[in-house]
Amino acid sequence: MPITINEAGIYVNDQKKVAFPDTLQDLGNLKYLSLQELFQKPFKGKVLFEKVSPSSFRIPTGFKYKVNNTFIELTENITVDITTSLDTGSVTAGTDYYIYANEDKTFFVSANKILTTGRLIGGFHYGLTPTNEAPTGNKTEADMVMLRGINAYSFWDLKFMPKNGIPEAKVFKNGLWADIYRGDVDYSIRGYSKSGTVIAGGATTSGRGLPKIPTRFGGDNSITYGKLSWLETTDIANAVNMRKPTYAEFSLFAYGVVENVSVTGGVTEKVQGRTQHYPELMSALGVEQATGEQWCWSDNIVATDGTFVEQDVANGRGKIYAAANNPKAGFFGGNRGDAISGSSCSAWHYHLWSSDWPIGFWFVVDHLELD
Repeated sequence: MPITINEAGIYVNDQKKVAFPDTLQDLGNLKYLSLQELFQKPFKGKVLFEKVSPSSFRIPTGFKYKVNNTFIELTENITVDITTSLDTGSVTAGTDYYIYANEDKTFFVSANKILTTGRLIGGFHYGLTPTNEAPTGNKTEADMVMLRGINAYSFWDLKFMPKNGIPEAKVFKNGLWADIYRGDVDYSIRGYSKSGTVIAGGATTSGRGLPKIPTRFGGDNSITYGKLSWLETTDIANAVNMRKPTYAEFSLFAYGVVENVSVTGGVTEKVQGRTQHYPELMSALGVEQATGEQWCWSDNIVATDGTFVEQDVANGRGKIYAAANNPKAGFFGGNRGDAISGSSCSAWHYHLWSSDWPIGFWFVVDHLELD
């Protein structure tokens, strides 16, 4: 298969596959040609895909890519409807879908991330928000357009994704990716939570479950922690290269909920202790149960003055030398039945080794954008 490169572009068997500008200056194309990984967007700083409707998205003209041994450049915008391009089955709410490119400038969608046909180029989360859901709380109609069906904030591509390389069930804003669902008991296995799963907490009360121990810290994908303090939460976050949010980060991703309400405290409970959709408790970015269901441990730590003592409370990994019952960590959002719940709700009275059923986790991770 002869490949020719000149000022006009890249030719395979004398057929132009990639067009260059006026001069041979697009060295990125040469790099990806040598690596057989050509994936060049017509812009920088944003994801390749754009939501068109609850069930469709657009791929822009000018996108250059390679599938198998074929180099392709789109010369027009392509709109993909997932109801007709899904490879098998029907569209299911609360599911991560993956976008594949074919050699003939067509695209398809699958719930399978490891297909051998086509080329995986990105994906998105089809959320739990019905196509006819009205705004609640501080969400606007413009917000709902972004959230109904496909969550527009969940699109990722090969050069625009979470830094830990796990884009499933996450949304992007201001250089940060965040979980859509509250941390569940299998989070350390997958690296994300799923819809309809058991919410992780510090005790098996109100339908909660104890989370599994990451294999990095001695787990076997089966055994669970006996509690869920700030310390265990840190292990889980570290195991999947995520982190606990700061107060400002939590407030950003939680904004849009109905403030000062919670499950059983103004919102009728559906299935106890499960990740699920409550319109009132969904944020303007599509984070489910953002408030009023389960507190999440924070990255923020505080300490008070006092007589310093050695405290043997760090799970056998040394001792903490601080004033008694210090340091303490914030936790955010409010829990089931808590009237103070909201997007800026916080509490600061639990020390790092505290564990209780209404305190769980919700993580964020930095953004990765490849040139």
